[in-house]
Amino acid sequence: MPKLTRINHIAITTDSYERSLRLWQECLGLEVKRIEDVPGFNLVVAFLPIGESNVEFLLPRTNWEDVDPVYSRRKGMNHICFEVDDIEAMLSCLRQNGVRLIQEMPVQLPGRRLVFLDPDCTDGILIELYEMTPENEPAS
Repeated sequence: MPKLTRINHIAITTDSYERSLRLWQECLGLEVKRIEDVPGFNLVVAFLPIGESNVEFLLPRTNWEDVDPVYSRRKGMNHICFEVDDIEAMLSCLRQNGVRLIQEMPVQLPGRRLVFLDPDCTDGILIELYEMTPENEPAS
């Protein structure tokens, strides 16, 4: 049976990295590990590691109206992302149990394959599942 292996990140939306990151860097002591452009979702993403997880800030490439509705309608804490050991087996299990997905097939990005669960099936919580792909890890 597939399983969750850890919390990969908690995502927060922002309109300004400068404003948002001041608290997280200057007061809470976290540092930006990498910033990644994700054109398929019309976002620029900053990752701040904490232990084995990350706080992830989502900033629109243009404006929030141009971002996929899965992100744009969820201000503040946007979603929680769990790593899974086998995304295909997990998706099969979820489908067998009537859980709807936002993407029918996992999206491939550098270092990971991901899918979002429909919040209507998760008590309103947007959940992202990651399967890490070491042969194509994101740049640090």
